Amino acid sequence: MAEIGASRKPAARQGEAASSSRERGGRRAPARRLLACSLVVLSSRDLNHLRTRYRFDAPAAPPGRWLALLAIVATFAHHRLHGLQGSAGLEPMLARLGGALIPAHSAFVAWGGLLIVLAIYGVAQLREDQRRLAIHDRVSFHVVAMCALASTALVMVDQPAWLTTAAIVALAAVALSAYLRVTAELDHPEMPRAVAIPFALVLGYALVMAIAFLHGVTASALAERGQLILAIALVVGAAALALALGWRRRDAVLPGFVAWLLASIAADHRDSIAIVGAVLLAAAACAAIAVFIAATRLGAPAAPPMRRGRRVGT
Repeated sequence: MAEIGASRKPAARQGEAASSSRERGGRRAPARRLLACSLVVLSSRDLNHLRTRYRFDAPAAPPGRWLALLAIVATFAHHRLHGLQGSAGLEPMLARLGGALIPAHSAFVAWGGLLIVLAIYGVAQLREDQRRLAIHDRVSFHVVAMCALASTALVMVDQPAWLTTAAIVALAAVALSAYLRVTAELDHPEMPRAVAIPFALVLGYALVMAIAFLHGVTASALAERGQLILAIALVVGAAALALALGWRRRDAVLPGFVAWLLASIAADHRDSIAIVGAVLLAAAACAAIAVFIAATRLGAPAAPPMRRGRRVGT
């Protein structure tokens, strides 16, 4: 009997332990269900946040934008390889032509920075918030053409000078067309003004390089007085175009960049006082207009927000 009682005591203890564990499990069950529901809610909120922020379901960017980005990367790689190989560039070619409107060395180095700005634009246009801006689709082939002409001008440095000059003039024309298309949309509330910066920089660079090459290829066929008149006319024409576009489009980047490039011509050219004076006056006018436009735009009130869901520039 003592053995039977002793055997019943552990069984009773085990039953009590099992019942107490069931009671604790029953009390913990609501807490576990609540924790599971909280995790599900938090996970759904996180997924919704990620979906809203990154828009995984957003439509793919048009192929023209990808083509523009590939053209920018290819042009940057081509220019880098051209420089690493020690091949002649635009600066030695202008020096051989002997024109009077040769910019300083820093102006030629600035082209690498312009390609980086273009690359930033090529990546930014692929973002989801930029896919509703139809202007990127309308200038994507302009970007491809600009890159192709820039590489063509670099390849043609060992060929007759008029081929490189033609490529640079064509680059300026394409950049002007792209600039006009982009800046025509700047008044739209959903259009970032930064979109026009790379096109303004490329246009300013191509414009100054175009007048430098035009004067270089025609200088040998003119007398000294004709070279002087042509140089002043080219400088005044480039500055007038930059001033007119900057004033009409309320853009300070184009006249400001042209002012810097013209000042580099004056810093590198000391043979003719008349040319230096004309270049400095043109640079000062462009710089003054750029500062005025920047000051007035900083003081202007912000545009009111626009109803979302509309595709800009359609």
